[in-house]
Amino acid sequence: MKLTLDARVRMAWHRPGMTLVELLVVLAIIGMLAGLLLPAAQSAREAARRATCENNLRQVALAVLASANADGGQLPSLWRTDRTDPWENFPWRVDVLAELENAAIADQLQLELPPLAEVNLPAARTRIPVFECPSTPNFPRSIPALGNAASYYDQLGVAGCDYAAVFEVSREDGSEPLAGAWCRRGGPVSEVLGPGDNVPIDQAGPERRAKSNHLRAIADGLSKTILVVEQAGKPVRYDANRNARHESPSEGAWATAELAWYYAAAVNRDNLSGPYAFHSGANVAFCDGSVLMLASEVEWEVLAALLSRDGAEIVGADDWR
Repeated sequence: MKLTLDARVRMAWHRPGMTLVELLVVLAIIGMLAGLLLPAAQSAREAARRATCENNLRQVALAVLASANADGGQLPSLWRTDRTDPWENFPWRVDVLAELENAAIADQLQLELPPLAEVNLPAARTRIPVFECPSTPNFPRSIPALGNAASYYDQLGVAGCDYAAVFEVSREDGSEPLAGAWCRRGGPVSEVLGPGDNVPIDQAGPERRAKSNHLRAIADGLSKTILVVEQAGKPVRYDANRNARHESPSEGAWATAELAWYYAAAVNRDNLSGPYAFHSGANVAFCDGSVLMLASEVEWEVLAALLSRDGAEIVGADDWR
């Protein structure tokens, strides 16, 4: 029996479909699944970024150690010259570019000139991914300006860096600071360092940052002394709550130096005074090439012991992991 057009229309109209209530239930289920899966996806992405950061830091540390071993155990100098400000100096990083398979960039640099001189800008603007942590905001970032009122460079667009060396470490009581792995001074190994180097460590004097230290000066042990730390996001200054302040853009480019001072603070408290990262802790590389994450809760005494090279402290793994 053939159906009339009106009959077919009535059958189509009464065909079972999804009610409004059913649609809302489906949407609620989709929302619940998204709520469950999104944090897991974000966690997986952060785990991948953290693993990349760890690998980058390991490559940097191994490059430094390879350079030192090729030079009889002598670390690269923290600063290439004794100019007053960090942005006027090339850092130790330029000495390990070849070990990081970036010799072509190193060949472009005019090391007798400041790193932000016009002739050096093409190289300084070139990103070197091994110097960057992918968890850092605005990754990959370029730095528009560096300097102060007396010496200011703008319209730069130079590439950033999230890893810094360790030169000096303050004591909580404000007394004479401790020496880090990159700090050269006399003491038990003064015969290694040469005559005239038995000088008190200080937080000034760029000429001292232009001297290199020897691995044999690291009396606390290579596996117990931090060589390079994650100090992400500079020159923007971030606090413990990751609030950003744009002030005194003095550090943060791979092609310019850092002061490498570490104050009586803590991990992830401030990215200019201590190890800082956009992870739950901060990655650090030790002088034996190993890379580990320091928890944000680590006590300053323990952190200072790991950052200093000859304090003769006794630190167990349970104190800082």
